[in-house]
Amino acid sequence: MFLVLHPVGNNAIRMLVKAMSDADALHSFHTSLAYHDGLQSKILPRFVVEQLKRRSFPGIPKQKVMTYPYFNLARIAAQRMNFTKLVHNASGRLSVDKLYHYIDSHVANYIEAQPGEQLSSVYGFDGKCLTTFKRARKLGHIRLYYEAACGYTPHVARVMAEEKELNPAWQTSIPVIQPATIERHEEELHLADHVIVASSIVKNDLIKHKINKTISVIPYGSPQISVSPHVSGSPQASGSLQASGSPLPSVSMAHHRPPLKVMYVGSLSQQKGISYLFDAFIKAGGHQNLDITIVGQDYSLGRNKALAGHLKQYQWYKSAPNSQIIQLLKSADVLVLPSLTEAFGLVVLEALSQGTAVIVSDQCGASDLIVHGGNGYIVPVRNSDAIAEKLTVLDQDRDQLSAMKCAAIETARKYSWQQYAASIRNSLGIEHNGISCQ
Repeated sequence: MFLVLHPVGNNAIRMLVKAMSDADALHSFHTSLAYHDGLQSKILPRFVVEQLKRRSFPGIPKQKVMTYPYFNLARIAAQRMNFTKLVHNASGRLSVDKLYHYIDSHVANYIEAQPGEQLSSVYGFDGKCLTTFKRARKLGHIRLYYEAACGYTPHVARVMAEEKELNPAWQTSIPVIQPATIERHEEELHLADHVIVASSIVKNDLIKHKINKTISVIPYGSPQISVSPHVSGSPQASGSLQASGSPLPSVSMAHHRPPLKVMYVGSLSQQKGISYLFDAFIKAGGHQNLDITIVGQDYSLGRNKALAGHLKQYQWYKSAPNSQIIQLLKSADVLVLPSLTEAFGLVVLEALSQGTAVIVSDQCGASDLIVHGGNGYIVPVRNSDAIAEKLTVLDQDRDQLSAMKCAAIETARKYSWQQYAASIRNSLGIEHNGISCQ
């Protein structure tokens, strides 16, 4: 039986836990908050209930979901009241790292009280399970599974250090990875028996750095497929984006055609390559030629003035429920994710499922799914010219855009959550333990 711990959870976590639960292989799932309809929705403030609804885990028996809510409720309240120092990523008393440690320590205490025959495996995530792994290792009978959902941390830290030198103007948006964090991740990896990753990029990083573990590559799954892709304007329309400050050729735009609808979804941090994203938008004509929507929290908490200036020009959602993001993607033409380092990028599959073409960097794990020129484009990392050029191509040739949108849906069909569930169960040996996977 598997114990899974994750402080907040997301759609991939839901599907992982459900895959175990459906096969009667889930001992318990441990997280900070979990929403169940009931009295809490009537007595808590509305903004708290809205946050809690994002932490629902449908299909998981309520008695198997263990929560440790107080720290995260305080964190949500501090965010709501703009107490930025309290929730600061590195030094805040309610930082996300402290939330990880809080949940980890509670779960470590929990497993000591569990009978050995009931709990055979622990499934943890990078930076979030060291104390639990140590306690489980002392017990001796528990197998440790480790998902490197953020990639290989020492590599990520090196990329961020390079970016600090290359792009100092965006320093406040560059994640600070402390030596203690790297050490923690390395120790978790050392303790693990089996490592799960979502892309070949992460697996290759681990192998390159001589992480001698069993490593399974299991891509995430796609949400429900859109029936038909939306394409802005007429497929037969021709024309070009008006480039600004770019070596791209300047061609008059067909005014009768709607602008290309472009989206970015993710944390507004430099790890995601956002300075290159906004540079590309400028080179492709900015809001005059592109209909741009940004969804994501500002990592710098308002300290990056350059970023603040860009965000004023476009439609920006600081956060949105997944259902709203899916609807936004469905109406978009292209998603751009120019990450400097990205273990996967679940939003890429979400975009493909809605018939949205994608432009990703060659350091984004979800590039495993992209056929260059087929369902999207793969561009060199840190290359705003390449992004702008591909946006121009998609605006000029709406026939190609339409074909890409159809190809995007066909790609998403190959990566269902049902396929993910089967792959994860097979990788974890659940089927071989005689447990039904139906």
